[in-house]
This record gives sequence, C-alpha cells and structure tokens, in this order.
Amino acid sequence: MIPYFELHVIPLGPIPIQVWGSFVALGIVAATALLSRTLKREGLEARLAWDLAFVAMVGAIIGARLGHVFFYDWDFYRANLAEIGMIWKGGLSSYGGFIGGAGAALVWLRMKGAPLLRITDATLAALPLGWFIGRIGCFLIHDHPGTLTNSPFGVQFPGGARFDLGMIDGVIGLLVFAVAFPLHRAIGKKFPGVTTAVAVQLYAVLRFMADFLRATDLPNSDPRIYGFTPAQYASGLLFLVGDYLIVRAVFARKKRLATGGPQT
Repeated sequence: MIPYFELHVIPLGPIPIQVWGSFVALGIVAATALLSRTLKREGLEARLAWDLAFVAMVGAIIGARLGHVFFYDWDFYRANLAEIGMIWKGGLSSYGGFIGGAGAALVWLRMKGAPLLRITDATLAALPLGWFIGRIGCFLIHDHPGTLTNSPFGVQFPGGARFDLGMIDGVIGLLVFAVAFPLHRAIGKKFPGVTTAVAVQLYAVLRFMADFLRATDLPNSDPRIYGFTPAQYASGLLFLVGDYLIVRAVFARKKRLATGGPQT
C-alpha cells in the first residue's frame, strides 16, 4: 500500500514554491513543447503551439471554475455570488476546464484559419503527457480522496486507506498518451480526426470507470445525479464526440479516395 504524505509547499529561501501549481505549470510547458516539435515535424508553424496553449489555458481556467460552480456546488455559490471569482480559494472542474479550453482553442484556430483537425490531432497526442505531470501535483497534495479500500494501490490516508483519484487520473493520462502519441505518428496524416477521437474516447471510458471510486462519505464529496457524477455524464458525451470524429474521418477518407484527391 502507498504511504500517505502531503507536500503543499517547498520553501526556497523567502519564496514558497506551491507544489500543485508548479506541477500544473510543468505539465503545460512539457505538453506545449512536445506539440511545438510535432507541428514543426509536420511542416506547420511551431510557434502556433505556444499561442494556442495561452488561449486554451485562459479558456480552461474560466471553464474549470464555472464547471465547479454550476455542477458541483451551486447551492453555495448561489447564496455567495461574490465567491465565484475567488479561484484562489479552490474549486475547479477538470471537465469544465476541458470544455472551456477546447472551446477557446477552436474559436481561436478558426479565426486564424489554421488546419483544424491536424492541429487538434497533434494537440491530443501531446496533451495527455501534460495531464499526467499536472496530476502528480494533485497526488502530492491528496485533494481527490476516493473510496475506502484494501487494495495495494490504495493510499494510507488518515482515518483509513483510500484510492487517490488524482493519482488514478494521472495514470489514465499516461495511458492515453502511450496510445495517442504513437497512433498520431502512424496514421495522423491519413486519417485526420482519428487521433483526437481515440484520445477522447479512451479518456472518457477510463474516467467513467474511475469515478466509481470517488468518495461518497466525506465532506464536499462529488454530488451524484441518479447514481452518477457530473464527470461521468460528461464522459458519456465526450465518447459520442469521439464517435462523430471517427465517422467523419472514415467518410472523408473514402471521399478523397473516390475523387482521387490527396490521401495524406
């Protein structure tokens, strides 16, 4: 079983280094650097990756906060509207961040006239690596305790061993990266959209299953709506988005072959 320890701040002289924020920042830099290299290898503008990361990050922060406010703790925020903007007090939804970040990125790419599917494929091949690194920070501060367990993969939380959903979600990110990145290098040019579809569907399935391990017996446990968490409903919708992208990619491929258009 994994021993329990908390690491919130690393004192560096007079400057306290926040562990969670540092790993999130490191994950963003790592994923963006990998995306930049991928775009350059594919003949696209490498700098686009850094501009895209900034736009997506702003959208993700807004989306993550609003997702938490409206789907996880609306009763509190409805009575305390001034608290909605106080992000430093905590309260962010990962799926809200996905939606906000993706929405901002797609609008920006459309405005730039960039090749949308090629860039989203490259992004979804690199993003899970950053997700894994960022979730290391969640594990180190243990802000996502799960159900009680006797599993050797449990963490010895005070009061009883539990699953750590930050750790589990990080492992999910690493698994998605291990599939999506080599897949993109192998078939990305032939089947635009497939890398994105596979990445989001794989994450959706694994996240749906992992959310059954979320705690229900602790204060501020995630709400259940007809037995499922908000993230599980979002996972179902995300899986359907993947279905649409796969069907679109297959039909686009058939059309190119039928018309004698470029096949890469």
